[in-house]
Amino acid sequence: MGSFITPTGGCALPDGVYGHCSMCAVEQQDCAQGESCAAWANDGGDVWNASRCAPLPDDPAQRGDPCTVEGSAVSGIDTCDAGLICWNVDPETLTGACIDFCDAAYSCEVEGETCSVYNDGAMPLCLPSCNPLEDECGEGNGCYPDSQGTFVCIREGENLYLSGDAFHPHCPAGSFLHEDACVAFCDVTDDLACDEGESCEPYYAMASTPPIGLEDVGYCLPAGG
Repeated sequence: MGSFITPTGGCALPDGVYGHCSMCAVEQQDCAQGESCAAWANDGGDVWNASRCAPLPDDPAQRGDPCTVEGSAVSGIDTCDAGLICWNVDPETLTGACIDFCDAAYSCEVEGETCSVYNDGAMPLCLPSCNPLEDECGEGNGCYPDSQGTFVCIREGENLYLSGDAFHPHCPAGSFLHEDACVAFCDVTDDLACDEGESCEPYYAMASTPPIGLEDVGYCLPAGG
């Protein structure tokens, strides 16, 4: 794989600041022919916070194909085709599988996937939709809130955030970040869903019409809290 092409002028954020430092748009794939717009961590950290153009490999991997990354999971240097990213990368083998970035309309081609935008816009990803009350995401993954007000499958501990430093996947599967604490999901129709002293509060209490199929999703809070 070739090295990144860094456009003239640079693109840097202050130390400790997470933001979307864009040299191209991954959803637009607006780099030159033979290049891919890739997400990466431009500060040497472990969070995707930027995008830039990179040469495509000679025989790029397609959606669902195995892939490899160079250096780290957030280097942006991978073997996937344009519009894809090497995802769920094993930190030891540096291998994963190619998934789609959202397209220019912030939609996804594959049925059952949702366009969910993370990290201040740096990571518009097509991820599997899910219901947090069902075990749909597989071992090591959880069903977490997304940017569309629904839920998608993400690996536990993945460095994705919806706002500020709210890293939802850092909560164990079956829970999510609520007011700086991990709280468990529950079924509002089940009186015994939460521990003693807790009540199951509707997740969509403020929504006039919850998403279809997610009407019973709730989360456990101290009773009266």
